[in-house]
Amino acid sequence: MRFQIVNKDVKNRGDFKILELSKYVSNDDNIFTLLVGKNSSGKSRLLASVITDFKKSADRYQYYPPSKIIAISTGANDKFPRVSDINTSYLFYSPRNKIDRAKRPLSTRNPLFKTDFLHLERIFDYIALEDYFVRYNFKAISGILSHLGLTENFNVSYNINSVVFDQYFDEIYGSKTSEEIDSSSSFFYEPAKLKDVPRNIRVEFIEFFLTRDKNFSVNIESRHGFSSFLRSTKDLFIYLVEINVLRISKISFYEKKTKSRIGLADLSSGQISFLGIFLTLAVFLENNALVCIDEPEISFHPEWQLDFMYVLQKYFSHYKGCHFIIATHSPQIVSGLRNDNGFILDLETDILHRADSYKCSADVQLAEVFGYPGYNNEYLIRLAMNYIAMIIDDKFVSFEEEEKEKIRMLFKLVDNLDASDTAAVLIKQMGNFMAVKEVPL
Repeated sequence: MRFQIVNKDVKNRGDFKILELSKYVSNDDNIFTLLVGKNSSGKSRLLASVITDFKKSADRYQYYPPSKIIAISTGANDKFPRVSDINTSYLFYSPRNKIDRAKRPLSTRNPLFKTDFLHLERIFDYIALEDYFVRYNFKAISGILSHLGLTENFNVSYNINSVVFDQYFDEIYGSKTSEEIDSSSSFFYEPAKLKDVPRNIRVEFIEFFLTRDKNFSVNIESRHGFSSFLRSTKDLFIYLVEINVLRISKISFYEKKTKSRIGLADLSSGQISFLGIFLTLAVFLENNALVCIDEPEISFHPEWQLDFMYVLQKYFSHYKGCHFIIATHSPQIVSGLRNDNGFILDLETDILHRADSYKCSADVQLAEVFGYPGYNNEYLIRLAMNYIAMIIDDKFVSFEEEEKEKIRMLFKLVDNLDASDTAAVLIKQMGNFMAVKEVPL
């Protein structure tokens, strides 16, 4: 069943209002809602509120809840909930989510886990350890890497966490064979530090690491997943990652142009943000999900901001029935929305617009959507010059209501322009001509 939020009730200083987040659509294609507005207009609060509606105590969407909720933030000030009482599967990605994996084990055996807090290393655990993720979404993963100038192959290296290793396995590390392991009193008396380790795992562990030291590491290629060497011990390997005995030591990529190897730590902040957002979706997205993304443009070059919606729409179009809600300050992201199911909610006016009415340049977005046109905005200059010419030629009597509305917009925006700005000068000249000609609005 397709998931969609059409209306959302919002509490603001004690008062309630209803915001329209989308128009009803009859197809199963994904829906995109962009939230725009100045700082403190409530974009991040609205995103958080959408998610907290799915707490167990809430029943508003009880008939058609999302299959999964994915929250993504690359900044430091998101307001996404850190709670686990969400009435559906909930994942939250943030670079700040570097948590103790021993306390929150990987749920690779049950991908429909309830709650998880993701960061890049955790995502690469899933890509490396679950072959079907790579096979099913290889096109998306490959396209994302290619967009960053990287080849489709990368390596994930693991080594042994000696502290946790000692905690769990030092007592039996000296055993030589499975027969000796079977006869070890450690396995029969279950000492406290081994009580959570399944017996068959302990046996496999000894046999697997018998000839290796504690600095053992492996490399896993993205296209092929596990090597044949690891396939026979995959369950063991996953378990050791779950209990934090094995941990990622390095993630490496290959540049397309030079074929040279580059580590994750050597990527730019923009590349890391790009990877975090889109790999989260490549690994965890499913049909009929709710996806909330807070200010994805952080650390992005303007060209990448413009490409953001293109990548999102291109590589995830095979999923159906999802609703993406994205808070943004970027006119490039707004300009990049090319979708019949796309909407823009202006939180300054609480008006919902269809994306097809905003398929225009960043200058138009800055002026009409964000209300801050910047210096020498070509769109405003062109409008002002056009209206001045019409006024001089006495064509103002033919002004349509839409043109009158744009003239009102120009007068409103002039207060946000520097006095020396060409657009400001022309708008003031237009006002003078209108006064002389007694042009009505």
